[in-house]
Order: sequence, then structure tokens, then C-alpha cells
Amino acid sequence: MASFTENPPWISTTCGSTDFLHISTTVATQVESGAQPVTGITDDFDGNTRNTTYPDAGADEFAGIALDLTGPLIGYTALGTTLCTGKQDADRHDHRSAQCECDSGTKPRIYFKKNQAI
Repeated sequence: MASFTENPPWISTTCGSTDFLHISTTVATQVESGAQPVTGITDDFDGNTRNTTYPDAGADEFAGIALDLTGPLIGYTALGTTLCTGKQDADRHDHRSAQCECDSGTKPRIYFKKNQAI
């Protein structure tokens, strides 16, 4: 399970404001798409529908700018003692793509792309 620490870019922290505890959509934040879905939680604190795949962290679901400071989570299966003859997909544990490729049949390399839809 991943976590992060951040002071969210609140629009307002003044009780009674219509923007009270809403996150700014103009500032990049780890809160944007920074959570995992929770069964039974389908909307935020003021009734906005949660993203079912990559919900925002916290009580406010919004359409903001993601700030990705987390490294990729990539697993692998050992290639064994046989020569590597081409490309193979690596196990992906987040919303990035990864691929393993061998250089000259002996040197495995892993390549990945941020924010690649899978």
C-alpha cells in the first residue's frame, strides 16, 4: 500500500464558503487520482461521483492536475538460464506501462512510461 504526505491546495478553509475544503483544480497535487477505489464509496462529501479506477485522495473528488512523485512499481519473472530473445511485458502494479527487453541476448533492460493507459 502506498502513501504520501502533502498540504493539499485548498480553495478555501473558511467554514461557510461554497468552496470550503474543495481542492484547487489549477495546482498540481498528489491528491488528484492519488487513491485506490474503496468498495461501497461511490461519491464524495458533497455528492460528486468518485472515479471508479483512480479516485482522488480525501473527501473531495475533483478534475485537477496530477503530481506524480511516486516511482513505478514493477515486478518481474526471472528469465532463467536461457537466452533472452525479445521483448516481454513486465508485471505492472500501477497505471504505468513497462516492458523488459534484452540487449544482444544477454543484458536485460526495463523500460517504462508514466501515465500510459493499460
